[in-house]
Amino acid sequence: MCQRRYVDDILKRFGMDECKAVVSPVDDKHSTDFK
Repeated sequence: MCQRRYVDDILKRFGMDECKAVVSPVDDKHSTDFK
């Protein structure tokens, strides 16, 4: 199964297949490394 189809199936299962994508800004000044 391809990844795109898997994601589409999950979105349909939870009723989110009609949601619109949005840009989510990422703060690049903070590290995401957890020590």
